Amino acid sequence: MPEPPSPTIPSVFQLRVVLRGISPLIWRRLLVRSDSTIADLHRTLQIAFGWSDEHVHRFAIHGRLYGTDSLFDSRRVRLADLGLRLRERFVYEYDFIDAWQHDVRLEQILPLDRRRFPECIGGRRAAPPEDCIPRAQAAPLDVPHRQPHVGADVAAARRQRRQWWRRR
Repeated sequence: MPEPPSPTIPSVFQLRVVLRGISPLIWRRLLVRSDSTIADLHRTLQIAFGWSDEHVHRFAIHGRLYGTDSLFDSRRVRLADLGLRLRERFVYEYDFIDAWQHDVRLEQILPLDRRRFPECIGGRRAAPPEDCIPRAQAAPLDVPHRQPHVGADVAAARRQRRQWWRRR
């Protein structure tokens, strides 16, 4: 197995992100630069799951919390500085009321190439809309890994949530 790149040389982290508590699985596979910050990863996850960053969030990595109201500034902590090992997992939580929790696993460390990052290279099923309370079983939506943006139209957001749960 080749030696992983040095943390000082930018590389690409391949992450698999799985939304907990949903069956069948809702997941994304992302490529992000190792010199991205935790705040950058949060924005990437929001886009990949089709959310609009309306709620608080946090990452739990090596016993430390990063994100909204944390002691550590997620805009200054780079992913490469976390010392993540292959197959290591950490947790991303979005919307503390609805408590959407995600397992984030480092699948591979790849050499940096000329592509633009971040990039979503895989995934299954549409994510639940904003403000949608988790259930043990969700509809097997075989929609590509993009969720339409709801924006500020509250009535449309309510219709979208009702339609999403009716399909279960």
